Amino acid sequence: MNHSKKYFPALTGIRAIAAYMVFVFHFNPFRSFANEPDTISSKLFSLCDELHIGVTLFFVLSGFLITLRYQGNVQLTRPWLTHYALNRFSRIFPMYAIALGITLVVVGLRIDYDFIKQHIFFPPINKFASIFLNLTLLKGFFSNLKFAGIAQSWSLTAEECFYFTVPFVLVGNSRLLRRTMLYVAASLAIGLFLTGIGASINYYGFFANLDFLFSYTFFGRCLEFALGMLLAYSLNAKQRFYFKHFTLIGVIGIFILLIALTFYHKKTWQGVVLNNCILPIAICSLFLGLIQEHTYLRKILETKLFNLLGKSSYTFYLIHMGVIQLLIARHISQNKWVYFLLLNALAILLYKLVEEPCHKALKKLGRLPDVSASPAIPAHPTEQ
Repeated sequence: MNHSKKYFPALTGIRAIAAYMVFVFHFNPFRSFANEPDTISSKLFSLCDELHIGVTLFFVLSGFLITLRYQGNVQLTRPWLTHYALNRFSRIFPMYAIALGITLVVVGLRIDYDFIKQHIFFPPINKFASIFLNLTLLKGFFSNLKFAGIAQSWSLTAEECFYFTVPFVLVGNSRLLRRTMLYVAASLAIGLFLTGIGASINYYGFFANLDFLFSYTFFGRCLEFALGMLLAYSLNAKQRFYFKHFTLIGVIGIFILLIALTFYHKKTWQGVVLNNCILPIAICSLFLGLIQEHTYLRKILETKLFNLLGKSSYTFYLIHMGVIQLLIARHISQNKWVYFLLLNALAILLYKLVEEPCHKALKKLGRLPDVSASPAIPAHPTEQ
């Protein structure tokens, strides 16, 4: 089987689950019980407060899908790299630009919609820097600006770093495992070097500290992408896995690590190891199970409903927190689950009317080859 041409619908459905994890993390339904000691509700709050791991799931999936699609197809030529860059741009930027434009207009008219307060109260020069870094997807390098504009879009900076560096790892078919390990080591070394510079210049929190490096940047979280890459290498090499319970091990492993993270917060070194190093292994086990095993979970994630929710999950991710969510909360309902449903409906509508047509139009305009058709952020499935 040529896995690079294979479409795995369950991996589309899992995008929706990851996006909903992030939603619950941001809108923890047990927040009011946070300060109640030793109660079930407070423990549920702590558990939901670690559902930021949805981002880790996205990063591993990015590494997996990009490698699965491009391994053996990379050409370090100007035409190929141009096509590759245009395809990544067409997947990410149109919907992001629309959501950012709406955010900036609404915040400009109503300062009370700047709930992060990292944009509207800036002096003009800082505000210009914020807009520029948002438009160029570079804001994720700056601790003081990482939440400006669309707060959750800091992760797009990490994704973009991966997109524009991984072709140099995937070119050719020899020594890919060694190159991947060097890729991780080099990325970490660059991140530590930039953190040393950032600590001395103190410019908008540019690589402000180690916590920022390992929590928000590609250089500190490269291993998450790399482990997804290694899983794709194994499938592309037609390696056989005789064990038959990868889905179960993945689900149980993720749950156990989620509990462990309630004791070791992600800002501690133990939390960094759990979230950035061990959790991706459990996620890889889950992905392998969803690909190779016929389970009830796979059947659910392969349904038309989850396929649609997975395809629209990138738009949902962009709008689930921010001015659009605030407009719904203030003018329609303050019930979290009501605007969860409304945001899903709006995400599907925007995917059908804006995101998908924009991608197709840009793909046609740039004459992008079909081999480059796979997205790797929480947006769409791989395509046949």
